Formats: sequence, structure tokens, C-alpha cells
Amino acid sequence: MSASPMMTQCPRCQQEQANLVGHQRALCTLCSKALRRVYQFCWSCRREWQGESNYCSLPWCGIRAALLSDAVNTDPESSVVGCPIFRACPSCKALLTHSGEGCPSIVCQQCHTGFCFRCLREECDGEFGFDDEIDDTEMDDDEDEDEDEDKDEEKDKDEEKDKAKEKDEEKDEENDKDEDKDEEEDEDEDEDEDEDEDEDEDEDRYYDFYGDYPIPCTIVDNSNTLKELN
Repeated sequence: MSASPMMTQCPRCQQEQANLVGHQRALCTLCSKALRRVYQFCWSCRREWQGESNYCSLPWCGIRAALLSDAVNTDPESSVVGCPIFRACPSCKALLTHSGEGCPSIVCQQCHTGFCFRCLREECDGEFGFDDEIDDTEMDDDEDEDEDEDKDEEKDKDEEKDKAKEKDEEKDEENDKDEDKDEEEDEDEDEDEDEDEDEDEDEDRYYDFYGDYPIPCTIVDNSNTLKELN
């Protein structure tokens, strides 16, 4: 008994009833009936077949096949975790991968174009959304340590203010009025600084967690790149 032919999903009708009839050439009987002509497509790059050869002659076939892969980086220590394994350079379309170490940005060895492996932007400032994969527990621990340090600094400041106040009380009454005014101005400045710190608290905690790296941007898939390679 002969083995069953290899089946794959047709890119046109999305049904998994297409048969491999050549090295890369696949035939969809459902689309052939609907179109009233033979409908064939490339098994690798998923585009309609051209020519009589069993090898795809369409441009970018190998690169499209790699970009269509479902494989993603699953290393939790990687700076590009969750990204597709393969990317195409936004400039020359060379196929690239990321080592997972260091900054998410890479430089194409073929055309020397730099871009972010996560969002595919050539100029990524890292402010396009936060990554859900960030460990909130680690960030909370860092925040607790920062809060303890801030409390110690505030305590030292309070002690210094108390000493200065004791010296000020030894001065005459005319100087007391000027000192009270200076203290009120200092309090107003402290309140303004506290408000600024509250506004930047969420952003600062991400920068503290990632060190010198920017806030992680949103990961995009390869769909837009595939459209460019049609």
C-alpha cells in the first residue's frame, strides 16, 4: 500500500488539503475546482506557482519561508524573548538572527543598517509599550531598596535641618522672620520635586530594571515584511 501524499494548508483557501506534487510545488484541488483551472503554489514561500519547474523561481522564496516560520525565541534571559527567530533587514532584506545577548538592536552585516529586532524600527526609542514578560517581583524588590535608601537620606536631611534650626533659634527675633520665610520656600521646592518624582516613577522603575537598556518596545511579527517581499 502506497504512503499518503504530504498535505499542507493552501494559502488561498486556508484548507489543509493541498498535496505536494514536486520538490516545492503543491496542488490545491479545492481552489482548482473553484477557479476552474489548476491552482498550484510554492510549499515554502506560500505564493502561487510560476513556471513548469519543480523548484520555485519566485524572488525571496527562501527568506519568505524563514519569515513564515512559527519559531520564536523562548529564552527568558534573552533581550529578544518572544521575537521570531528570523528577521529580514528593513533595508536590504537580508535574513538575520539575534544572539539574544545585550541590546535588542542589531546591525545588518550586509548593508550595515541598524534596527531594533523587536519592533523593526531603525530608530527605536523604546517607548512604544511595556513588555508583559518583565518580572514584576524583581522590580518591586528594586523599588523597596530604593525606598529604603530614600528614607535614610530623608532622615539625614531631617537631622541636619534640626541642627540648623537650633542654631537659628539662638539668633535675634529679626533674623527669625527671615529664617521662617526661607523654610517655607524650601518646603514649596520639596513639594514640587515630589510631584515630579511621582510623575516619573513608573518610567524610572523600568529604566532602573533594565539598566542602560531602553524601555522595551512592542514586539511585531513579520507580516509587514512578508507583504514587502510579495
